[in-house]
Amino acid sequence: MKNNQNDSLKKLENDIIYFLNMCSDNDKVVYSAEPNEKKIEDFARFICLGLAFNMRGVYLSTFAQYEKIGDINDILNFLDTVTYEQLKVWVEEFLKNTGNAILKKCAKSIWDEKKSYFVNHKFELSALLQ
Repeated sequence: MKNNQNDSLKKLENDIIYFLNMCSDNDKVVYSAEPNEKKIEDFARFICLGLAFNMRGVYLSTFAQYEKIGDINDILNFLDTVTYEQLKVWVEEFLKNTGNAILKKCAKSIWDEKKSYFVNHKFELSALLQ
């Protein structure tokens, strides 16, 4: 049981490390900033990016950061307002600024698969968990 828990925590930690390696310098600063220094849009954007690239560690840590400064229902309500168009802008801008070619290629592949799903289905943020 202990090894499974350690393995799960290691995977979440690796997600964050890979994500930070994908981030522009500005995104690294924002992501690493104290929660009270971020806007709700920053939290929403990082949650959406974590969901878009299947990086559980990123979106779970972002939720945990938000929980330190606000009611979790506030961020959930804000996420309900995120449109597919907004998500697409966030993801494509993030990928454009990703310098690590290998991580960029992997993330783009995951995103392309999710985009093709949304072409045939109504966009719902929860569908990013697939």
